Amino acid sequence: MTVGKEEYISEIGAMVRMNGTVGFSLRGEVTVEFLTENNPLARRIFSLIKALYAYDALIMVKKNPRLGYHNNYLVAINDVNTAQKFLQDVGLRVSTETFAVEDRFPQKLTNSELRRRAYLRGAFLGAGTVIDPNKGYHLEMVCRDALHSKRLKRLLEKENLESKISLRGENRVVYLKEAEKISDFLAMLGAHKEVLYFENVRVLKDMRAHVNRLVNCENANMDKALNTGLKQVEWIKWIEEKKGLESLPSDMRALCVLRLKNKDISLKELGEKANPPLSKSAIRHRFSKIEKLAKELGYKD
Repeated sequence: MTVGKEEYISEIGAMVRMNGTVGFSLRGEVTVEFLTENNPLARRIFSLIKALYAYDALIMVKKNPRLGYHNNYLVAINDVNTAQKFLQDVGLRVSTETFAVEDRFPQKLTNSELRRRAYLRGAFLGAGTVIDPNKGYHLEMVCRDALHSKRLKRLLEKENLESKISLRGENRVVYLKEAEKISDFLAMLGAHKEVLYFENVRVLKDMRAHVNRLVNCENANMDKALNTGLKQVEWIKWIEEKKGLESLPSDMRALCVLRLKNKDISLKELGEKANPPLSKSAIRHRFSKIEKLAKELGYKD
């Protein structure tokens, strides 16, 4: 068997565990069915079965009234020999006496990087979704049993993708929330167009967030400068009323006049307008003296 076919078995082996069913015909012969609303997935399953077993699976289209009569696609292996060979390849054993399905999960399904990634691809195609990155970052795969969800989590860990598991009804959901991890997962599957779209949206969102932070910071600085300037103007006017600015040393008087003309600029900008220019610390030091004098003259905050 070629490497390509081994990967196909790993991929469809995951699919059958995510959304496949094993049953019996009226004659008691084993059958395998896949049911999906996704037309490309139905075609992918058909193609994999054809490539592996040279068998044309049955495809039926059903209308589901619970889903607004949308199409449901049934892909079935009704040939007993093909179905048995398929189940043997993917590690599922069916009892003809109890009709129970035993998952023996052969290690060969994921014993190499290529087969492991093929298995994860099948799991995602079988029952996975990723939401539009414009709305948030979330990728998930819905498993029908706890054992398989833990298996997927371990496989993801081997790809350095840390996932979590949550309970949703009777199902287990394996999910990724970090944008970088989701992008890496899609790239691993070979979904390069989706990765490009995802990354473009992610960059734009990060850029908008950065701009918003800068704007918020700038607004905060402007508010702080305005509040500081208005407070200093109050001190100056109090001194002017109680004692007159002429009583101040020339350097402090010049600073008071400059502030009255420029109520809303920062200390740094005020220092740049001084003649000669003053540092921010020098401006702050002089205003501390002005504040002290205003309070000595009865000013209260």
